[in-house]
Amino acid sequence: WRGERHLQLNKHPFDLVRMRNKVAMDVMSEIPDLPSVRTQFVNLWIDNGEGPVDYGLFTHVEKVNKYYLRNREWNDDDNLYKAEFFRFNQNDLNNLRVDAEGEPLDEDLFETTLEIENGDDHRSLAAMMTALHNPDRSFQSVLDQYFDESNVLAWVATNILLRQNDAVRHNFILHNPVGSEKFYFIPWDYDAAMGTWREPPNDLSNDSLRQRVEYGYALAARNTFLENYYRQPGIHNEIVDAVADLRQNVVTDEAMASKVNRYIELVAPFQNRAPDSVNNTD
Repeated sequence: WRGERHLQLNKHPFDLVRMRNKVAMDVMSEIPDLPSVRTQFVNLWIDNGEGPVDYGLFTHVEKVNKYYLRNREWNDDDNLYKAEFFRFNQNDLNNLRVDAEGEPLDEDLFETTLEIENGDDHRSLAAMMTALHNPDRSFQSVLDQYFDESNVLAWVATNILLRQNDAVRHNFILHNPVGSEKFYFIPWDYDAAMGTWREPPNDLSNDSLRQRVEYGYALAARNTFLENYYRQPGIHNEIVDAVADLRQNVVTDEAMASKVNRYIELVAPFQNRAPDSVNNTD
């Protein structure tokens, strides 16, 4: 179906506007150095033999697998990993151990950290994680060898601009082309994005302290890769410049208004009738 083998229909029950993920993926499809996924609104009907029943509005999200690679004329054998609970830390390194052929030593344990979406040889992943935790290696040397800095910067800047604060342990996919050491971030699941960054109160109350560890750069304390990335000399200015460039040239008021207004027309009829209207909350 349109070059895809799997249909992934998402209800996004906690997104009351039902369009955040769709808008985010459309935005990211226009951002250089940041792969996106195809999305489409779907009105799902199911007929169990007693007549079709309307299940309302869903969003179809392209599955990132070998068909995703094929549709982009990339190699079918590339490695793809979906973050399940992955923070690039020492525990993850232990979970992702592989044998001499690149097979996981414990596949179930491996996939509690990273779900294997495609590929059979995971030695590049093990090598990257080993280098990241090698005290004799600088983070910059690991970044240069195993990552594409333009892709990392685009991913980080976009997450800040779209207020995606839930891409520290999951909600991203790693793409490792076959025959390459490089890893590329592919965004995933933005139905909670595009809220407002609210600066926490400047006091020491428990509530304020909790808000601080969930705000901005502080989120990176939970992710070894991001924490080291943010500590790179001059990186703050690079991020600010990247965000400003995206805001001026891609995520403009006009472009966002055009997308949102178009999708409101599609979403509104479903929001105002059963079954979606029955489950909507204020």
